[in-house]
Amino acid sequence: MRDDNGIDFRCTGGTKGKVFDNILNHPIDILFCVNKDLKCWSIPFIDVKNSNIHNTVYLRETISKSHKGFQTYQYLIK
Repeated sequence: MRDDNGIDFRCTGGTKGKVFDNILNHPIDILFCVNKDLKCWSIPFIDVKNSNIHNTVYLRETISKSHKGFQTYQYLIK
């Protein structure tokens, strides 16, 4: 996880940052995420795939002000 609560789907490396793999290429049921404050999200992976997100999802506790992007607040475990 990144400092901005972003979860990258891509596995990159090397000096050129080549993409080696992407979790979208694997049969996953649930994307379970925990941030540094120990808040948890349980996101059905089919929702991620259907959202047309390819690289990063941001874990949010409230709806984004712009109402854009994948709205992860609805998957927050309370």
